[in-house]
Amino acid sequence: MVKFTADELRRIMDYKHKIIGNTSVLAHVDHGNFSIPKRDLNVSDECCYSAENLKYCRQFIRGIGETVTGDKLVLRGLKFHGYHGVKPEERKLGQKFLIDVDAWMDLREAGNSDSLTDTISYTAIYSIVKDVVEGAPHNLLESVAQQIATAVLSKYTQVSAVRIQVGKPHVAVLGQVDYLGVEIVRHRSSTVTQS
Repeated sequence: MVKFTADELRRIMDYKHKIIGNTSVLAHVDHGNFSIPKRDLNVSDECCYSAENLKYCRQFIRGIGETVTGDKLVLRGLKFHGYHGVKPEERKLGQKFLIDVDAWMDLREAGNSDSLTDTISYTAIYSIVKDVVEGAPHNLLESVAQQIATAVLSKYTQVSAVRIQVGKPHVAVLGQVDYLGVEIVRHRSSTVTQS
């Protein structure tokens, strides 16, 4: 029998509740047992009963409820010159980086009061991104994004989650691209406590 953490069980129950009215029920919880049909994971029908496939099941469970909705601050198309990358020329010459940020927080009070003290200034988040991208070099874009996310969540307790996208428009690939990059979503409960 597979044992799940309290958080995993909570996500399973939330997921079951959200889809129960849907014509295609994708998962079920029955007397503490949980399974996900093959079409959702490309693994065996009872994936959670197989130790071999348990990691895929847990990955699916962690993803349940990860979509963030609600009010958010939006910063798009931030451009900075930085020295991130694993190649020597990236560290020596640097390159342009494109950053998008979503910061989820309740904006009702600011909407009602029309006061900057009831929200976070866009320029404050912009400054965090600028400091990270123009600061100490990182090998990976994943690390750049993680540092931005951690800094925002650590500094502003009213932010419940962030989405950070870091793009490189000038990459050595055979073909035309607007940019290549990474996107991460971090929640206060899973990021700040682990930093």
